[in-house]
Amino acid sequence: MATVSSRTRKIVQLIAAAQNSEEYDNCVDDDLDAEPIDDSSEVEDNIETIIEERDEITGDSTDDEEMMDIDLQGEEIWFGKDETFWLKTPLARKRIRSKNVIRSAAGVHRSVPPSTSMIELFKLFISADIMRDLVTFTNQRGRFEVENRIRAGKTMVYKDVDEIEIYAYIGLLICAGALKSNREPVGMLWQDDHCFKRPIYSATMPRTRFSQITSWMRFDDKDTREQRRQYDKLAPIRNVLEMFVNNCQKYYNPGSHLTIDEQLVPFRGRCPFRVYMKSKPAKYGIKIWCLADVDTAYCKNLQVYLGKQGNTPERDQGRRVVLDLVSVLSPGHGITTDNFFTSLELVEDLLDKKMTLCGTLRKNKTCIPPEFMPTRKREIYSSIFGFQPEITMVSYVPKVNQSVILLSSEHRDSAISEGSKRKPEIITHYNATKGAVDTLDKMIAEYTCNRQSKRWPATLFMNIIDIAAVNAFVMWVHLNPEWERQYLDKRRMFLLELGKRLVQPHLQRRISDPTIKSRLTINTRQNIKNILEELGDHHNVQEPEEDANPPKSAEGESEELKEIDIDSEAEVTIFPVEDMEIRSVWPLPKIILAPKWIRPTGETTLKKCAVYFTSLVVN
Repeated sequence: MATVSSRTRKIVQLIAAAQNSEEYDNCVDDDLDAEPIDDSSEVEDNIETIIEERDEITGDSTDDEEMMDIDLQGEEIWFGKDETFWLKTPLARKRIRSKNVIRSAAGVHRSVPPSTSMIELFKLFISADIMRDLVTFTNQRGRFEVENRIRAGKTMVYKDVDEIEIYAYIGLLICAGALKSNREPVGMLWQDDHCFKRPIYSATMPRTRFSQITSWMRFDDKDTREQRRQYDKLAPIRNVLEMFVNNCQKYYNPGSHLTIDEQLVPFRGRCPFRVYMKSKPAKYGIKIWCLADVDTAYCKNLQVYLGKQGNTPERDQGRRVVLDLVSVLSPGHGITTDNFFTSLELVEDLLDKKMTLCGTLRKNKTCIPPEFMPTRKREIYSSIFGFQPEITMVSYVPKVNQSVILLSSEHRDSAISEGSKRKPEIITHYNATKGAVDTLDKMIAEYTCNRQSKRWPATLFMNIIDIAAVNAFVMWVHLNPEWERQYLDKRRMFLLELGKRLVQPHLQRRISDPTIKSRLTINTRQNIKNILEELGDHHNVQEPEEDANPPKSAEGESEELKEIDIDSEAEVTIFPVEDMEIRSVWPLPKIILAPKWIRPTGETTLKKCAVYFTSLVVN
């Protein structure tokens, strides 16, 4: 039996497909080994051998004369360095392939009711399971820190956080991002200056409490972290990230086309997988591969780049990443990638999954024919096409001695768009669908809640909050298409409203709990009252209890402040305060006394106490 070359087998399969004869698709066993040949005239000599082998393997009998009548000499074919073949003329198609048919409607999943509120949409992504881990491990870290400070001789009391307080903390982060205050120092957000103060921060929680949660927030068990880090660099936030990604996959069906690209989360601290990307504005940070919807920039799936695993570099990393990300999609979608991911093998893998791909191709790929490479002889704005039964390659010349090479399994012809630059439709389609992840990155950067941190898990968690806010906004607009349609900055309005709704339960608790309420300043109570009224929560608003008859001075005027000596006779009750604002300096020969309460501060231990004056006798 004569030797059969790999090129011969490919050509026969191609010609069979061109003749719309599916009998020839599997005419040659893939296990046949042969040396490649350089003379295309040997093709005809080997056709009979191939047919005999096919009949032995498949038991099929076909008219050999019909196969021999194919005029191979008349076919024009490009060949790549690895003998990959490309026809110069497209193959005729009679119907739409299943690779281009989507059987699920784009939009919010049917499990999400149309009446879902903003905060409910956000909680679909930052779910109760995520909050349970945050509360558990944040309290674990907080108790650990307080115990260490008590051993060092410091007086400190730790108050456990709960789900309501964590959501309020996230709400403040979102509000700061919407107002572009994420880079401001915490002290500026809680300042008392009437010209610049923002009441929502001090009304929700004291500055010290916000700083405590920021410093002590953790996402995993510290007792088992070192053991998990030996095989997982993402161990400090792995469970939270996986739960979030799973939530992103469940509640929204993307459109027909999606983009895969990288996102760089800015970070310059210590991180085992921090990268440098000179093309990004931040340069240094954590790289995340994202799968985003072209129409809405909804993040469907993501994967954090963890660097080299072990001492062996990963091969075909781009191919592996794409297959991992698209594993959550149903058949029929089109994927757009850049030249880091695109390869002929990836296109074939996606075709097996009934998906199409369009992407740029690096010029070092061996499947590219030499004629597709840039040369000075090629005319500017000219195009060269290569066709296979399922794949199309195009080389376009935008400038002299330059060429752009793209690979597509969605396009089947050599169509050229109208215009002076005569761009192929493959390129115009790529330009229209390549920017979904860049759009997502731009939306996040515009109103990011990411505050500067030295801990990469905290930075990654704030990026999770940003993505959750974008996804919730996409779903909200889909469910309420007429909402604030006339405004151009409706996303910022959405974020501000979402932030207020997240802090609302915590505000209600602060004003309704007598123990907490008694420690609040009059201004704080009034701020809480105003915010709740704006949110339409009149039922939970209670007026601060003030003296009906404030003390009168000798002139008969009401006095809100009184100056007394520190040694004046007064009945006082001293109790510890866990969440307190700073109001005056202690100790001094004289103090400023507001009606019924005062907040002492200073370097002494009295700064952790509040003095409540039940009666006052001034000599």
